[in-house]
Amino acid sequence: MLFRRLMLVGAWWINFEAANLSFRFAMATSLQSGSDIAIVQTAIQAPAVLLTGYFIKLYCKSADLRK
Repeated sequence: MLFRRLMLVGAWWINFEAANLSFRFAMATSLQSGSDIAIVQTAIQAPAVLLTGYFIKLYCKSADLRK
């Protein structure tokens, strides 16, 4: 149980760092088009969000089995 909770905390931390990196990139970039910035932000955030969603799914599935 502790390992699964640590995985969730780690995934949320990765999500926070990905959002922070995306924000800093958007503020510091020299790209003119908003769609170019959005594409880069999606490339940064999508893997982190998918990983977090997968860990939440695993955590909920294991919590259901304990009942």
